[in-house]
Amino acid sequence: LAATFMKHSITIISLVVLTILATLTSCRKEVPIGTKVTATGIVLDSVKNKVLANAKLYLFGAHQTFYGIGYSEGPLDSTVSDNNGKFSINFNADGKSIDYGLQLGVLEYGGYVYNNQTNYVIDYTQPLFKFNYSTNISNAVVRGRELNFTKIRLKVLANPFDTFLVRTDVLIRIATLIKGQSIDTTIIVRHLPNQQNVIQYYTESLRDTVGLAALNSNPNVHLYSVRRMLADTINAGMSDTLYLNKTIQNSFTMPRQ
Repeated sequence: LAATFMKHSITIISLVVLTILATLTSCRKEVPIGTKVTATGIVLDSVKNKVLANAKLYLFGAHQTFYGIGYSEGPLDSTVSDNNGKFSINFNADGKSIDYGLQLGVLEYGGYVYNNQTNYVIDYTQPLFKFNYSTNISNAVVRGRELNFTKIRLKVLANPFDTFLVRTDVLIRIATLIKGQSIDTTIIVRHLPNQQNVIQYYTESLRDTVGLAALNSNPNVHLYSVRRMLADTINAGMSDTLYLNKTIQNSFTMPRQ
C-alpha cells in the first residue's frame, strides 16, 4: 500500500512540475514584427585569449517547444567581425521568434552547409550567445575557437585507387584530396589547440571491388563505394604548427569502414 501511495505521489509531483514548466514557457510571446533587434560586441577565443577578426556570425531565432526553448529558426541574418574582432548586427523582427541568439558561422547546421569558414569553429563549451529576451544588446561576447595548423609529410607507397583523402575531425566536411598511385607529398590540415584531435586517412572508391563485394551481402542493395581508413589521435598543445610524418604501405590494406 505504501509503495502504491509513493508511486501516485511521484506521478502527481511530476505532473505539477510539467505544468509549471509549461506555464512559464507559455508566458513568452513573439517579438512583435518590425521590432528593431540590435547587438554589438566581440568574438572571442577564450582558449587563446584573443579576439577573432573576420569571423562570420549568424543570427538565430528561438521558439517554444514542449521540452523548452530552442534556437533553431534561421539563420535569419549574419554579420562579420572587423579586424579588431568587433561586430554589430541590426535585424527587423519577423514576429516568429521569442528570443534571438548569435553563433559563430558553422560548416554545417541542421543538415545545410552555409559557408566554408575554416579558420574558426564553434566553441562548444559556449556555442550560442543568447539575447535573453532583450532586443538591444551591447558588449556581447560570442565564443569561437581559432584553428591551428598541422603539417603532414605523407607517403603512401601503393595506392591502387588513385585518390586519397586526409581530414581532421574538427573539419569533418573538408578533406584534402591527393591523387596518384603512389604519394609522397606534404599537406596542411587544421586542428584545435590544447585538446585531442583525430586525423583520418582514407580512400573512398568505386574501384574497390573487393571491398564492395565483401560488404554487399544483399544483391538488391547497390553500394556506390567503400571506405578504407586509418586514424591517428594527436594531443595538441598551443603551438601554431604541428609537424607529423605518416607512411602507409598500401591503401588497399587499410581497414574497411
